Order: sequence, then C-alpha cells, then structure tokens
Amino acid sequence: MEGSCDVQVIVDAYDPGTEIYSLKAFQLQTTPEAQIGAAIREAADKYAPNLHTIAGVPSRPGSLDIGEVLTGDLFLEFPVQRTTWTGAAR
Repeated sequence: MEGSCDVQVIVDAYDPGTEIYSLKAFQLQTTPEAQIGAAIREAADKYAPNLHTIAGVPSRPGSLDIGEVLTGDLFLEFPVQRTTWTGAAR
C-alpha cells in the first residue's frame, strides 16, 4: 500500500503488515527512567502504524518497499539484559 504521508522513516526492523521494531541498545537497570520513557515516546511517534512511510536505505537497496505505509504492531526491543530489571534505574 503506497502512502500519501510526507514523513518517511528508516525502520530498524519490519515484517510488512505484521510487526514494526524499534531496537534499543541499553541496559534497563542502568538507564535513567527519563531515557527509557523518551525511548518509548520516540518509538510511538516515529513508528506509529498508518502514519509514516518507509524511507530508502542506501545500504539495503530493494530490501523494503519504499513509500509503503507502516502497518502492524509496534515492538520496542532491548538486548538481553545482564541483570533482572526491577522497574527503576539505579
């Protein structure tokens, strides 16, 4: 599906029509809550389903349909955590 939105985003990972991923590279236990909240808000704004289209990525030409409207469920993904997250940064 082609989009009419002028805002194009580079997706971290995408399974068309199914899943949109925002990948973060920090440990939750050692990251300030404000930064975690900012990451959540950024993902919700940047990868909002049905609001933005896919931008081209020079390193992966032809890997995604440029201009396709992002659709699917949004996931915020973190690396394997070294410690158990208690819900608050130290």
